[in-house]
Amino acid sequence: MRKRPNPALDDGAGTAPGTGGRLRAAARVALGVIGAYLFAWSAAGAGAVLLVQLGMVRSEAVVTAAMLAILIYLAAALWAFVARRLWPVAACLVGGWLGWLCLGTVWLGS
Repeated sequence: MRKRPNPALDDGAGTAPGTGGRLRAAARVALGVIGAYLFAWSAAGAGAVLLVQLGMVRSEAVVTAAMLAILIYLAAALWAFVARRLWPVAACLVGGWLGWLCLGTVWLGS
């Protein structure tokens, strides 16, 4: 007996040619690699500036923020690959990237 697909588990990506499955997969990979990198990069920059503002030595602050950024990158990339819907991940990563970038710039100026 042949099983029918469960519509509750269908993510809508589709596998047949012409359904946009390849475009969705490419968008997911781009967001997972590039979006997660930009998010982690800006978080590392803002974190390093914040740690210096809190009194940590600059070299130690940069290394600490870079090590944390590796974990942030891993978490963000994994989230982009396993999320059912891509737009909330994209909004969070792009918004977070811009937010960390602005916070780092503000903290650097103060």
